[in-house]
Amino acid sequence: MKAIVRVTLKEEVNDTHGAAVKASLRMSGFSQVERVRYGRLFHIDLEDQDPVKAKALVSDMCEKLLANKLIEDYEVEIK
Repeated sequence: MKAIVRVTLKEEVNDTHGAAVKASLRMSGFSQVERVRYGRLFHIDLEDQDPVKAKALVSDMCEKLLANKLIEDYEVEIK
């Protein structure tokens, strides 16, 4: 079983990394870019075959290690 975890900054958090990427893109001629938000993507292979248990396990990983709940949101997709 595979899990995909997307971790992004909460909307209200200032995204300095995204702003720097936006500025670089615009300086490189991509003037159409209006906004960039930075995030992380994790691909996790799991032994567990039960999708409900797998999602609970990965959510626990996010709560304890992969995401900073004060400033980040996450979403888990099980495949």
